[in-house]
Amino acid sequence: MNIFGETYHVYIELSNLCNYAYMHKGCLASRQTEKRILPADKVYNIIDTLAKYKYGKGKSLSFYNYSETLNDPRLFKFIEYARKKLPDCDLIVGTNGWYLNDVMAMELYDVGVDLILVTSYTSNEHIRLVKIKNYVAEQFKRGNLKAFMIRRVKQMDCRLNMTGKKGACYAPLTELILSSSGDLRLCCIDVRQDGEYGNIHKKDFEQIMIDVYPKFYDLRQQLIKSDRQLEICEKCSFVNRLQKSFTLKGDFRIGSGQAGIYREGKK
Repeated sequence: MNIFGETYHVYIELSNLCNYAYMHKGCLASRQTEKRILPADKVYNIIDTLAKYKYGKGKSLSFYNYSETLNDPRLFKFIEYARKKLPDCDLIVGTNGWYLNDVMAMELYDVGVDLILVTSYTSNEHIRLVKIKNYVAEQFKRGNLKAFMIRRVKQMDCRLNMTGKKGACYAPLTELILSSSGDLRLCCIDVRQDGEYGNIHKKDFEQIMIDVYPKFYDLRQQLIKSDRQLEICEKCSFVNRLQKSFTLKGDFRIGSGQAGIYREGKK
């Protein structure tokens, strides 16, 4: 059995820290009482486990959830390691843009990142980020650079105001969240069920997935039929979430080990 056969998105939350947390009172990072940083050996173990099951083409690994990724000095090592172990997987860095400039963007692509997803907090910041995107597009000679996405802050905050809506959801198993506390989460909305599905500080990640796979699979089948039995699912307003696998929707990858070199071919 491939415990990642139904999984297309894996998120590793490196810490619970974010320099913009004060702007989001409902966000987990704004309510943190102590610093939590996921140990490097746990991050490497997650990547090794994904590699063991040949997690790759059409799937993604992201280094973010509710925290700021670029404030972690270990990030480049993690990206390089993931690129080596998961050569066909799309690597994503999500950031609020505070640390991002032309140099940082180019060096992220240089070590193997496929997509930079950045949030603009103000109109001036949006203009600055667009300039960075245009610079990168010029370097890669790609006028429509789909590997650099800018979203407005309101798009990110939509997770903070759940109203409840009936409809199908494909999130369980399709996405896996490893929080900075080591907990495996049901989805990116799940922030309260600490340790219910397993914690990588207490049990090996592979064994957690073997144990929880049947439960996640059954829950996913229920949600596909719009059968929302869990309280968190009843309150969630996402519908048809994550129905399709991740794709950059283009004919190229940027992550290649050297900036400016593409690996062509339909994904």
